[in-house]
Amino acid sequence: FGDVTRVELEPPEWELDPDAIADAARDDTAVIVVNNPNNPTGQYHDEAAMRAVYDVAVERDAYLLCDEVYRLLAEEPRPPVASYGAHGISTTSLTKAYGLAGLRFGWIAGPEPVVERAWQWKDYTTISPSLFGQHVAKQALGRREDRILSENRELAAAHRETVADWVSDHDLDWLDPVGVNAFVTVPEGFDDAEAFCRTAVEEASVVLAPGGLFGFPDRFRIGFGLPTEELEDGLDRVSRVIEDHAAASDSAATTGGDA
Repeated sequence: FGDVTRVELEPPEWELDPDAIADAARDDTAVIVVNNPNNPTGQYHDEAAMRAVYDVAVERDAYLLCDEVYRLLAEEPRPPVASYGAHGISTTSLTKAYGLAGLRFGWIAGPEPVVERAWQWKDYTTISPSLFGQHVAKQALGRREDRILSENRELAAAHRETVADWVSDHDLDWLDPVGVNAFVTVPEGFDDAEAFCRTAVEEASVVLAPGGLFGFPDRFRIGFGLPTEELEDGLDRVSRVIEDHAAASDSAATTGGDA
């Protein structure tokens, strides 16, 4: 399928660097892939940066493919990449902003030849979503769409505030995200994100994603697109893990490390 060249986003702002992408692009580059808003950081790259990356794609006679599943959770969604021109492709679904993950229903927008190839691939793999899923999708994308998106934006904003308070209470750091994911620094007392996430799942039955999976072992991803009671309960459980390990560390320091 070809070679992949990665262009990393850098903390703490995780901003898209069109110049770095231009430097990484080659004469044989076929597609530049970005997800916006970004997962796991929650950074919502501005339109100027995205259009600059689109220009890089045009110069290389490549496509800019953007995964935009969180776009409609933004208070002011920016234009989809597919609207930029003949080199833009947008993909999205009902999974995130619409909260209908069980339907496994998504779509692609872009140049007709690309869409036709994707259609052929779909026909030879999963063929089509279920009839029931198509019926529910039709309802969600019809007259109920504005209400669904409005309610989900409000819920995401409220949950973001809840997680922001939790992050502040534990003296952690993050970029205030768009969407329902955030990339948070690992609490003190843990070697890295993997150690912290293992402890959280073993002691509190809460699943967090270690940042090493994304190339940043000093951070973990937290998702907050779940029911409010479950979010609050999960945060309380993780808080106890952090506090218990802080207390254990303090005790060990006081006793010189003796059990």
